[in-house]
Amino acid sequence: MNKQQIGLAIQAERKKQKLSQTTLATKAGITRYQQIIEIEKAQYDYGIDVLLKVTGALGLNVVLNETKANAKVANIVFDFSKVKAAIAEKETIKHKPKKRKK
Repeated sequence: MNKQQIGLAIQAERKKQKLSQTTLATKAGITRYQQIIEIEKAQYDYGIDVLLKVTGALGLNVVLNETKANAKVANIVFDFSKVKAAIAEKETIKHKPKKRKK
């Protein structure tokens, strides 16, 4: 994937989760939400650390694959089963009845 494809994939997943760019930046631990805008528009030379923070905040995985030329490239893998499982687990935890103190 190139920067534009990664940016579009991040934007699509952010919108699917109904997150604002500011909220995603906060969840990812990024101090400037403008970085999210720049990433989505492929106008920012971000490092792998920023990519991992943003994709992690969205519940996505970054996988390194070997190409025919034996070069390593990053691809975003949309593993929605893990995302759905994590969301379901959080919902279960939220709705567990609290134990009463005696």
